[in-house]
Amino acid sequence: MSKITMTQHRNSLISPCFVEEALKPLLSRGIDPAPLLNSCGIDATLQEPVTIRSYGKLWRRIADVLDDEFFCLGARQMPRGSFELLCHSVITSLTLEEALVRGLKFLSIVLHQPSARLQVAKGQAILQVVQEVTTASAFTYRTFWLIILGVCCWLIAKRIPLLKVEFACEAPRDMPDYSVFFGCQVEYGAKNTAVYFDINLLTLPNIRRPADVPKFLQMAPANLLIRYRHDQTFTDLVRTILEVSSPAEWPRFDRLATTVGTAPSILRRKLKSEGTSYSKIKDSMRMKLSRDILETGDMTISELAFHMGYSEPSAFYRAFKKANGTSPRSRR
Repeated sequence: MSKITMTQHRNSLISPCFVEEALKPLLSRGIDPAPLLNSCGIDATLQEPVTIRSYGKLWRRIADVLDDEFFCLGARQMPRGSFELLCHSVITSLTLEEALVRGLKFLSIVLHQPSARLQVAKGQAILQVVQEVTTASAFTYRTFWLIILGVCCWLIAKRIPLLKVEFACEAPRDMPDYSVFFGCQVEYGAKNTAVYFDINLLTLPNIRRPADVPKFLQMAPANLLIRYRHDQTFTDLVRTILEVSSPAEWPRFDRLATTVGTAPSILRRKLKSEGTSYSKIKDSMRMKLSRDILETGDMTISELAFHMGYSEPSAFYRAFKKANGTSPRSRR
């Protein structure tokens, strides 16, 4: 996993440049994006990075307005509900290979362009675009790979480490380094648009079941980014996993380790080396969320306590006062 500086992360995981790209189809149709940005908690000036959760909400809002879950970047519309059908089409796959074949076929039928196929050569698995979009940008293919690989990472409960990414288009201007996002070498102006990874990964089993799909869809598309990004420390990764659900739904440590794709003992050691632990991360996030909610006055103290995962309001009261030096009521 690549190291990341505070400037790169700052606890905000999506560059405003990517938000600007996502807004282009709205602007080209004369739609004011400000109300959508506000509803997602994003400053309309786009001066600061936004959280994965906010970007995920924006993706959904744009899809609702345009009835297109692919930002109108394909040759055909990807109507609302297509992503859900994609998940159902791959959920019974036995292996990663079968899931990729099914998923790419589904996207090919829906979008027509871009269309990609799974190929094998020289010990590498290759997802190669066979039908390009004439006006496609790097953002187009970033979104395409994010959808198919994000779903497949969830199916196998592991990241798919990429060896190389090639874009047939030009390098994006004024955009963050795509090599940071993909976690590997990225080439532009290539003959084909493709991603490469170890062929041995194709036999990894799908550990999900049809009953798991509704829960996955509740958190999509933000959870695609959580499972796919390579530019985070383990502390960052844990925080972003927790960020897309309420504290009362946060997983136990062993389940969290499975989601990260590592053994509990390894994850515990990694967090310790970064000067923290799962309980410390949860406590810190609970207190910040609590302060934010108290300032808006949207919940009673009892409601907030249960929302934060405490069994009793008194336990929440004690934890809040210990962390903040004042009571929840005083904070309000």
